[in-house]
Amino acid sequence: PILAPGDEPMLEELFIVSQVKVLPAGDGTTRIEAAKAGGQRCARSWRWREDVGCDPRFPDLSARDAAVVAEMGIQL
Repeated sequence: PILAPGDEPMLEELFIVSQVKVLPAGDGTTRIEAAKAGGQRCARSWRWREDVGCDPRFPDLSARDAAVVAEMGIQL
């Protein structure tokens, strides 16, 4: 298949959306659905993510953005 589960992060960047789900369709094709993303909005990227607040040092950031901010040495 051209697209497979696990391609979601790349597709999120491509489509400029917060969340993408790649689902196999019953006929052997792949289906991509658009729907409202769950979670909270990250204060840095403005993406809706389920992992916002997972790093107690950065309660308003997603895990990805918290890691970037921590690596940059920024303290909020």
